[in-house]
Amino acid sequence: MKTRGAYKRSIAFRYTATFAGVFAVLAVLFAGTVFWLSQSFLRQQIDNTIEADASGLIEYYESGGLELLTDLLKTRLKRLSKDDAVYLLTDREFHPVMGNISEWPKGLPKDDQWADVDRGQNYPGDSDLRLLHRVLPDGHHLLVGRDTYQAEELEQRTVITLLIILVLTMTTGGVAGLFLHFNLRNRLRLVAETCGEIAEGNFSHRIPVTAVRDEIDAMSQTLNMMLDRVEQLMQGIRQVTNGIAHDLKTPLTRLRGQLEMLALEEPEEAKREKMGLALSEVDRLLSTFSALLRISRVESGDSLSEFVPIDLSAMLRDAVEFYEPIAEERGQGLVLQTERDIHLTGDRDLLFQSVANLIDNAIKYGGGGTAVTVSLSRHGTNAEITVSDHGDGIPEAELDRVFERFYRVENSRTRPGNGLGLSLVAAAVKLHKGTIRLENGNGLSVIVLLPLS
Repeated sequence: MKTRGAYKRSIAFRYTATFAGVFAVLAVLFAGTVFWLSQSFLRQQIDNTIEADASGLIEYYESGGLELLTDLLKTRLKRLSKDDAVYLLTDREFHPVMGNISEWPKGLPKDDQWADVDRGQNYPGDSDLRLLHRVLPDGHHLLVGRDTYQAEELEQRTVITLLIILVLTMTTGGVAGLFLHFNLRNRLRLVAETCGEIAEGNFSHRIPVTAVRDEIDAMSQTLNMMLDRVEQLMQGIRQVTNGIAHDLKTPLTRLRGQLEMLALEEPEEAKREKMGLALSEVDRLLSTFSALLRISRVESGDSLSEFVPIDLSAMLRDAVEFYEPIAEERGQGLVLQTERDIHLTGDRDLLFQSVANLIDNAIKYGGGGTAVTVSLSRHGTNAEITVSDHGDGIPEAELDRVFERFYRVENSRTRPGNGLGLSLVAAAVKLHKGTIRLENGNGLSVIVLLPLS
């Protein structure tokens, strides 16, 4: 399971966050621009209406004087059904002559042309007035205004509309970003899973390629071409290795048979001894080639067809019983500690050979007069097999190298062996999707974890 930090570092998350962030910024800029333009337009429309109304009244005054102006104002005031239009005519001293407001608005400068005035608590909302002050040629003062509550209502509706658009835009951007995130994550997950299968040795797996044919598909095609080439090379190497092993195994087997016949026919004891040594060397070579062939077969996954249910407890008892006489000859004890009814599905012969190799190494390098302990227990969802001895152990710098083919620790080169035992164990454990590790303590412990059925 991914941690939160790993999730935030993923390409998909960064792409999604960037996509959503850009969408949000653009949406905010768009909404702010639309609001500012609409507000400016509404304000300008109100000012143009007031100015046109005031200009018309002044034209009446200029053509008919104050009497015609007052008659026109009376007519307009009678027709007004709301207080959204404001008119006030005052004398030179700002005393009201006619209008639908009773006095010069408090706080309104008497020398400015344009002003905004609060109409007070008796009017809904802000209900401000936008006023234009004009001085008539005879010294009278004319106020013409409009209530801006309609513009404010329209602004509020514009804000609500823009907020809805902003939410929808950001939601759409978020959904699109999530779609991009999951699509990218799933496609990269397929690449990672395929690479994981290939890392396990399954070279037949290939990365799926979609019909989109984008950069990921191009990368997948390139990787698939590379994998095809790697698989061909691996098959070639495997065929060459198998061919060499088989070609050498056959004449060595024949040579051994011939030496064995000569040893039986030859009466002289010295020649018999030399032939016996030669037979031993041939047996050693045959054992090496057999181990190489077995490792190659395991690593290619051919043993998967031989997986059957296995009682690990019984298998370990058989292995310990097989090696008890050998341990007694070396003056060693062989102790078995196992839980019952631990089962898994696997290749029984391969696992038996692996445990046998571990016990053989423990007896070989454990030292005389000591005990070798073989234990089996449950460890969560795994079976834990441990083989421990009381020998000198393995130098820490060489712990990871002992699983390499033909690698032998310096102090073990004088003893029989071909350096393939632990390589076979490692290949068998990997085939069963388990893990193996070595620990130095009072000797060497080899711990194998295998998933249970």
